[in-house]
Amino acid sequence: MSDVAQIATLAHGYTMDHIDRLAWSAARKYPTLDPEDAYSAAWHAMVELLYSIDAASPPTRFDLSAAA
Repeated sequence: MSDVAQIATLAHGYTMDHIDRLAWSAARKYPTLDPEDAYSAAWHAMVELLYSIDAASPPTRFDLSAAA
């Protein structure tokens, strides 16, 4: 992951690097899927959750992993 991803902040203080790492971790839960497809689905699910949840209750890493 690039230096930009480590500092590019998304919602609730998560960086692109955080989401990238969590998405690859979640993708490993689905060994029957193509790894790139599983990663992409996990990444999109987490970003959707980040931007759909109220700022008063930011999602935890567990919430993001569960969404994936």
